[in-house]
Amino acid sequence: MKKIFKIIGIILAVLIIIFVIYKISTHKETPFTKFTFKSYHYVINTTEIPYLDTIVHAGIQSLLIDSVTIVIKPIINNIVLPDDLEAKAYIIGNGYQYVIYIGKLSRIDYITALSHELIHLKQYYKKELILANNGKTPIWKGDTIDIKNYTYENRPWEKEAYDNQDKIAGKMKLLLYNK
Repeated sequence: MKKIFKIIGIILAVLIIIFVIYKISTHKETPFTKFTFKSYHYVINTTEIPYLDTIVHAGIQSLLIDSVTIVIKPIINNIVLPDDLEAKAYIIGNGYQYVIYIGKLSRIDYITALSHELIHLKQYYKKELILANNGKTPIWKGDTIDIKNYTYENRPWEKEAYDNQDKIAGKMKLLLYNK
């Protein structure tokens, strides 16, 4: 009886080892290339994803923004946006300090989501988007916007972010992957 348990244990151990080797060999991400920062940005990554700060550095480089401090935090509770959209990421802050909250995504989706949020950072930084009245009154390029008149995707700042996120993501990929 002990011999059977020993054999079963060995077979299970071998299967587990084969499974782990298979998982490791099929889940390889292309490593980032080294790049030099053109300006200094203090990025603090408090998520369990080790490379998010590198992605943010690459995005900030492509937007030509002076030095800022950015904290990346995980989204703890799902945030539901208007029209029942679930937020993949969102940003708060102004001036030189920002917090980007981000959910769990694939690496390529992190690049796209962070591109989108970094466009919002640029909008806040350049004062194109100002959230007055405790965030309830958006001012877009000098005009007060009644958000009830717009679907989420058609708000001018969101439209700009959606329209440009792929361009920024492309610049980030060039910098990160050198291709």
